[in-house]
Amino acid sequence: MAELIRRSFIALTFEELIIPTAVVATDLGTGEPYVFTSGGLIDAIRASCAFPGMFEPVQVGERWLADGGLVAPVPTRQAKDLGARVGLPQVGGEMQQLGQKEGAAWR
Repeated sequence: MAELIRRSFIALTFEELIIPTAVVATDLGTGEPYVFTSGGLIDAIRASCAFPGMFEPVQVGERWLADGGLVAPVPTRQAKDLGARVGLPQVGGEMQQLGQKEGAAWR
């Protein structure tokens, strides 16, 4: 999955994104949300997508992380913490290709 993310995304760190973004994973040791808001996107996305039974949990430091949907199916609290006043959650569907525009997150 890491290679797919590397090939697909233009931005590989949170700091390169124009829109403030949080990625939520589940800390398997505590059962609590683990929120990524800085650093590399690859481990954050891998952890957030690590659906039990399909993908192995991702180790980040001392933590083992899995799909964020286990604790925050629609992470409204995390969006609010980033300053969002309105949320437009999307569950499922296809990701539209944005092309090579400045600020585009993926190819």
